[in-house]
Amino acid sequence: MVIEPQTDQHPFQFYSELSNGENHLKRIGNSAQYAIKIAINAGYGKVAHEVGAKNTDVGWRIPPYHQLDWPDTLHLSARAQIWRAITIVGWQNVISVETDGIFCTKPMPSDTKIQTPLCTVNKTR
Repeated sequence: MVIEPQTDQHPFQFYSELSNGENHLKRIGNSAQYAIKIAINAGYGKVAHEVGAKNTDVGWRIPPYHQLDWPDTLHLSARAQIWRAITIVGWQNVISVETDGIFCTKPMPSDTKIQTPLCTVNKTR
């Protein structure tokens, strides 16, 4: 199946820029990276939440920003990136797999490029 976009709009394109900024701050050891991570997670949460949905006489009223396709896509992308990271370092070196990263005993090769807003590969020795 091929999905054809209906428009050329990319409503979440700015997340790439935020993610790049977060990754840069991580590399230089700047704790402002956490503010960006929280902002990214807040946007994710806004479209994923269902609080406020209620059944009315004319049917279900859902929150205006509720759209599960976006968070599901991001979540699956993060899982794919984590899987890729695990295959690179090897299962035998993995200590823990978390929602947005892995902890391992072997560092990732420096030329490994794994970038997604929800995936942080933590290097431990």
